[in-house]
Amino acid sequence: MLERLHTVFEELLIKWDCKLVEFNGEDNHVHLLFQYHPDLELSKLVNNLKSISSIKLRQEFSEHLKLFYSQDVF
Repeated sequence: MLERLHTVFEELLIKWDCKLVEFNGEDNHVHLLFQYHPDLELSKLVNNLKSISSIKLRQEFSEHLKLFYSQDVF
């Protein structure tokens, strides 16, 4: 799942004309280091990263996530 999340973040950042510098994760959290243009609103970028990555992971790993989450949140 971490490998897929890395790919999702990288693709999303490219769409925002940003660059993923470093990605690392553990069982319950991830760390991102990325470059972005100062004209971008950081809060909008981070909200987009969180929202889209959550949607994609819930779609692709729904059976696995059902073991840990009883509601449709991630």
